[in-house]
Amino acid sequence: MKNSNTSTINIFVTAGIALTLCALVSFPFFLSPAAVCCIYVCSVPYLMALFRLRRICITISSDNPFSEELSTDFSFISRCAFCEVPILSICFAAFYVIEDVAISYLQILIPAALLFLCIFTGLLSSSASAVFRRAHEMKEENDLIF
Repeated sequence: MKNSNTSTINIFVTAGIALTLCALVSFPFFLSPAAVCCIYVCSVPYLMALFRLRRICITISSDNPFSEELSTDFSFISRCAFCEVPILSICFAAFYVIEDVAISYLQILIPAALLFLCIFTGLLSSSASAVFRRAHEMKEENDLIF
């Protein structure tokens, strides 16, 4: 029972993975070595979370959308997002020191927005994990009744 919404989301996630990999390959041609190093370090948890998101899309489109696997995957995405916070902080600080960049308003606003986005994604994924865990427990209780 394929749902067109989850198929569309799966296509977007797959395209996001492909575009991310293409961008990672092309960055060394356009950016400084310090920036490329920071981007590569930051991309590891991001790519791991994207692959888990793709797995979530596949699981939801299957016949068993309330499996325990969804809770585990959302929990993993939450850990990836929270792991990104110190990585981003260290990378931006190191980049500004190595590149000796004069810090302007935008150079503070962009990292702050990215950190907020990581924290928000982590909290949202953690909440989704708890919801899917509870849904799985309720489904198992109902399966035992019938």
